[in-house]
Amino acid sequence: MPYQIQWEKKGVRWKFFGKVTSKETLASNMEIYGNSKFDGIRYQIADFSDVTDFEFSSEDMKKIAYFDQAASKSNPRVKVALIAPTPKSKELLTQYAEYSGASASPWETRIFDSIREAEAWTKDV
Repeated sequence: MPYQIQWEKKGVRWKFFGKVTSKETLASNMEIYGNSKFDGIRYQIADFSDVTDFEFSSEDMKKIAYFDQAASKSNPRVKVALIAPTPKSKELLTQYAEYSGASASPWETRIFDSIREAEAWTKDV
């Protein structure tokens, strides 16, 4: 499993490692959305700093965005912070953010270069 999930008082963060596939990313999302704590969170921080390779297509990113849109019906008050320090991670996560916006998700999504920036953005939720 190339990710770790950590629940916090007002949110959840997960960190991805090594080579990450869309299947594993969807599995991590389902693990979070299926948890009873999900309806009470106000932020998600997904850290891709330690990812060495991504196995995703544009269709995969679209599918993840649509799963998130479905989850937003259960909890529409979530800020999504994505840590993308490399050009490849920025490219993929920008696709996700665009699809999320296009799918009319109420979640606010931003991409950051560092965990510090993401934490500052989510601290006042």
